[in-house]
Amino acid sequence: MKHRKVLQIFSVGLSLLFLLALCSCSQAPVQELWELAYDNLPKKERLVYLVENGAYEPYIVLTKDYYGNVLLLRKYVMDERRAFNIYHADGFNDAYYPDSWMDRFLSDDFYDMLSPVTQSKIVAVDIDITTKESIGIGREEMEKITRKVFLLSYHEITGFDSPVSANEGIVLSYFTDMPKSEDRIGYFKNGESMNFWLRTPNTGFDSMIYNVSDSEGIIGPSQVINELGVRPVFCMGRDTKVFQKEVEGLGTVYVIE
Repeated sequence: MKHRKVLQIFSVGLSLLFLLALCSCSQAPVQELWELAYDNLPKKERLVYLVENGAYEPYIVLTKDYYGNVLLLRKYVMDERRAFNIYHADGFNDAYYPDSWMDRFLSDDFYDMLSPVTQSKIVAVDIDITTKESIGIGREEMEKITRKVFLLSYHEITGFDSPVSANEGIVLSYFTDMPKSEDRIGYFKNGESMNFWLRTPNTGFDSMIYNVSDSEGIIGPSQVINELGVRPVFCMGRDTKVFQKEVEGLGTVYVIE
């Protein structure tokens, strides 16, 4: 009888340990954000879902090393098209990124759309932008500004050196590895393609900003007042914890929450 009781107690103990292990596994992070990056898993596009305007939104994990952080790009073009900046009659410095309409929208209105948890994990980074003095005279000088949310640059998407744009940022293999330029095209959730803004001016003009074409994915300049698509980017720490979660309508996805 003593042996039977010992076995029963041992069996109950094992069952409890198994249940505790299951609970622990369901709550534990499956991995860190850097592991989902394209340059860590180049054969497969990995997405992570963040809460934006109260709903899950997919973001592409572009690279694990954007100035030491992980860079995330909104997968879909935002629903509302936007002008890059106001247009003045003389066009002077309309293409300067800091404090443009786009810069203010991303830093204020868009940032406020993100959940408090997402906001708490975004890292402010120093990004390259073209100097005000370069615009309109074809110069390629750069300066640093600190931002939490911003846009990709011409150089980051193409990897090219241009005689009329500064080499802002870090070349992203996610885009330069693409066999065809049309792979760069941005889309709304309904499948409609849409030009989307970059942050780089064509410095041969006062009010022209590069964008990605909605037809062939070609990079070309557009007047700042034109209303095009927006795909925000921002950084999180490499060790940001990622969880797998069953989300209605999406299946099992990676989330940060």
